[in-house]
Amino acid sequence: MELPSGLAEGEALDSNLILLGERVDALVFQRGLENPLFNRVGIVEAVAALAGRELSPVVVDAFLGVAAREAFWIALVPRHVQRYVLDLPLGDWSLSIDFPQFGHVARLISSIVDAKSHFTAAHSLGVAQLARYLGERAGLAGDTPARLEVAGLMHDVGKLCVPDEIVEKPARLTPLEFSVMERHSFETYEILRHIPGLEQVAEWAAFHHEALNGNGYPFRRGADGLSTEARIVAVADVFQALAQERPYRGAQRAEEIPRWLNDFVGNGVLDGELVALACEDLDGSWRAATAVPSPDACVWD
Repeated sequence: MELPSGLAEGEALDSNLILLGERVDALVFQRGLENPLFNRVGIVEAVAALAGRELSPVVVDAFLGVAAREAFWIALVPRHVQRYVLDLPLGDWSLSIDFPQFGHVARLISSIVDAKSHFTAAHSLGVAQLARYLGERAGLAGDTPARLEVAGLMHDVGKLCVPDEIVEKPARLTPLEFSVMERHSFETYEILRHIPGLEQVAEWAAFHHEALNGNGYPFRRGADGLSTEARIVAVADVFQALAQERPYRGAQRAEEIPRWLNDFVGNGVLDGELVALACEDLDGSWRAATAVPSPDACVWD
């Protein structure tokens, strides 16, 4: 198997190992997470068939050697994976994140999340741009607007844990499917809060489905438990979603969005002052929520 064009040998090996991990993870998920050991034969055969095609034979041979051990498969049970992650010494790290620079990484991750459905193309980017815009209009100081932008980019990262057929379903979700979709904001919280330096951003990002009246999800936070920043991300999320087509409705025009947002305010979901801030300059909010910069454009200060 030839190395990918433009990559050094070490880089090609690293990328092939990542691809192997992705393929094994998908196969384990398809066959059932409860007992990977029982399903190992079919998974091994599927991976072996990729040798010389998608995967380097060297990488496949290394996998086959490890896969012969029962302990490898038992360790893939979710509770053992979680224990492994929790045992990582992340608490010993002392990091200072440059949020404007980290934004490049967050934007890459958000593009992967949004690609799960054509209905959400550039959704996270629009939420991020509008969240930053509202943060600046609200007079938030320092690097808070940049942090808000990162929170917007990462707010749906938990959707990576939701099956594509649910994210992409061209109709309203059944109660069972919605219960699966509801998990995504909790998964966002769990993913981000363990990264040193993102603990605060994790809350701003993950609370976008919470409500001031306490009837949101997944934590049932009320007004007292929702910071201004979390409220901004929630407003930006609803605004941008309304501006995009969804499987069950068309995209709303700019002039229609204030009515929808004010309904959410009246029902005790969104912050009225922040909704007013978004609507006072509706054109500016609309541009922030819907403008997609070119791939080569740098939107970070």
